Formats: sequence, C-alpha cells, structure tokens
Amino acid sequence: MDRDAGSSISGVRYGVRALDLSRFVADPADQIVAAVVRDAASRSSEDRDARRSPFSEGDCYTLLAFARRRSASAIRDGSLEAALEAVGALTLVTLAKIDFRDMSVDFPLYAVGRLGGDVAEAVAAAAAASESGTRASFTARADRAERLTLRDCALLEVHSRYGLGFMETWASGYAPQSDLAGAAIRMADAIDAAQRYAVHDLHLSSLPEVWFNRSPGPTGVVAVTGCVTISASLKGGSRWGPGLLVFIAELDRPETAANLVSRADAASTNDRPRTAGSTGRLFVIVIGGSSTRGDEPLETQSSLAPQRDALLRELGA
Repeated sequence: MDRDAGSSISGVRYGVRALDLSRFVADPADQIVAAVVRDAASRSSEDRDARRSPFSEGDCYTLLAFARRRSASAIRDGSLEAALEAVGALTLVTLAKIDFRDMSVDFPLYAVGRLGGDVAEAVAAAAAASESGTRASFTARADRAERLTLRDCALLEVHSRYGLGFMETWASGYAPQSDLAGAAIRMADAIDAAQRYAVHDLHLSSLPEVWFNRSPGPTGVVAVTGCVTISASLKGGSRWGPGLLVFIAELDRPETAANLVSRADAASTNDRPRTAGSTGRLFVIVIGGSSTRGDEPLETQSSLAPQRDALLRELGA
C-alpha cells in the first residue's frame, strides 16, 4: 500500500484478501480511509464537494471497499459510530466515476439499523451530503431502509476462527444440514497455507452442470441443499491465469454425491483437469486450468488428487 500525490487517498488500495468479509482481518488502509471520512464529515457542504472532486475511479472503489469492511467491523465490534462511517464513505463516491451496478448502500444501512441507529436519519443525512448520483442511491432506499435484512445485502452471517464474518451469496436456496460455509473457510485457509495458490473469492453459489460433462451439454445446475465456491489464483499470477476452482456442496443422498464423483472424474480434460470426492452427502470438486485461452495447464487430474484429499479432510473436520 503506497500513497501518491493527488487525492487524500490516492494510492490507498485494498488487496483481494481484504475484500473477503467471511475471513475478516484488519487492514492498514482502514485507518487511513477512516480519517479521510471523519474529516470530510466535519466540513461544510462546499468544502466536502471540493474534497470529493479529486477522487479517481480507483479512489471511489477504495471507498466502496471501506464501506463494506467498515459495516462488517461495526457489527463485529458493536460500534454504531463505525457503521455511520461506512455510510459516510459512500457519500464521498461520485456515481458517474464507477459502474453504477457496484454501488450499494444496503450493508452500511443494515449495520446502522442492527446497531440501534436511526436509519431514516442516516439516509437523510447521507443523501444531503452526497452528489446527485449517489444521493439517488440513498433516496431509492428511503422507504425500506429500516427493514433491510442480510439477505437484501446478499450476505450470509458466518462464524469461524476469524469470529463473525459475512459471506457473499450468489445463489439462493442455501439450507444445508452441514456447516458448508465454515468448511469452505477452512478449505480456503488450507489452500492459502499451501502457498501455491491464493484464494481471491469465496461465496455461496450454485453447482453448474457443465463440470460433469466432457463435451458441451446441459447448462443448468445440479440440485443441492447448499453450495460454496472457492476461487484461487496462482501465487504471483493473474487472477485470470492458472488457478483453482473448488465447489463444496451438500446433496440429497450419499448415492447422488458418489455419482457426481464418477461423472466429474470422467469429464476431466487436459486443459480443464478436475477430480472429485465425497463423504456421505458432502461433495467436493477441484478444477484446474485457466480462464485465459491458450494458457498451458499447470495441473493434471493426478496432481489435483492430493489437494482434493486435503480438502476432503477439512470438510470432515
């Protein structure tokens, strides 16, 4: 993390690991951005606008990341002040400088409400302090801000050795009998600890049918009671280069899980090697290869087998 000339947070950037709210850890950038947010809150409207103006696209994304992290830490620490800082960070974002789909005010407002704050007052104050695009994001939530749930925020509350965390939900229908989210966190830790790959994404998902067919076939999803995806990149490599993709799922019956193991192994290819395993109703598939066409595969089905076995041990922990 370095700082260059320009805006008050120029050069302050969060790494991929800091964006994982399920395995929340402190980051030095938090204190730098928090100081900027607090300072802006004490300024007049004109001065606040002047301070917002120099923020680049990258700075705006740093503010978005801080808002999510601050919301999580506010709930973890029981700090309403931190939740309000999360809201305040969003008021410094100029919507036109980012992809509008990346702007969400839900989690900070949820944190304010969960910690006993006046959500309506927070929305009104944030709208007044924001530029027109971001103001619209807050006013659009005014009618239901006090009723926001974690599901509205596309998050699931999880508990692990990191304490309270929040895992992103990219699919609905999560109702496993096992703690898949907790197992996925242990698996992500195991992948990072092996030092070959670094986890960059961890979320609830579906289980795509495509991984169980050697040639193009059905594009639907396998019926599961729950599934979590772990994505990891080669250490020092590009996020879109060689990596690992892991799905952990709970099926309806042990026989269904065992059948998927056979199908997955039979579907393995040179450029997308994969291997799977199961224990009871729980299923794991490990997929190698790259998201970039033409990259030489670094793994084979055989080389992935030890990783599969290690992850199966974490699943049974």
